[in-house]
Amino acid sequence: MVIDGNQIAWRGFDGNDFEVFLYDGLTISQITDNDVDEVSLQMSGGNLSWATEIVVVAPVPEPSSYVLALVGLLAIGLYSRRRKRA
Repeated sequence: MVIDGNQIAWRGFDGNDFEVFLYDGLTISQITDNDVDEVSLQMSGGNLSWATEIVVVAPVPEPSSYVLALVGLLAIGLYSRRRKRA
């Protein structure tokens, strides 16, 4: 919750995610209405700001054949060194 003069803003859960609400001394207004959480609420000089929290889930890339080949060569090199010392 943030207070600036006679204005009060806060994050409230709307049943789906967190939205921004504002009380201006007379009425309560819902400022945001989306499918993501609003975070880092700030207010100064009558200006209200917030950030939107977006979580991005990216697929993990599969190792390329070059990486697999390099790992294979390193394994062969280590095996060769062990056999030569024995």
